[in-house]
Amino acid sequence: MYRLSCGPRVWAAIAEKGGRFVVDREKCAGCRICEMLCPVDNISVDVYPAFGDSYQQCMRCISLCPQGVIYMPGKKYVTNRTVKAKDLILREEKQ
Repeated sequence: MYRLSCGPRVWAAIAEKGGRFVVDREKCAGCRICEMLCPVDNISVDVYPAFGDSYQQCMRCISLCPQGVIYMPGKKYVTNRTVKAKDLILREEKQ
């Protein structure tokens, strides 16, 4: 996996072109897994996830949401979970 090194304005432009992530609030459990997994701390959860402007497009939040409630309107996804959210969280806590 590689990550492009860009400033916040570049990622904001990418996010604007590609759309914003949306949360299905009726199905969201507020578990905060998306917040814990975000590598750039772009997600904050009060009751529901809220996204800032520091998108890295890693798609962890979409891929690893237990309820599958985070999506980008107009995009179709196939998620293949080769790792578990708790494994990523534990690995990052150790670092």
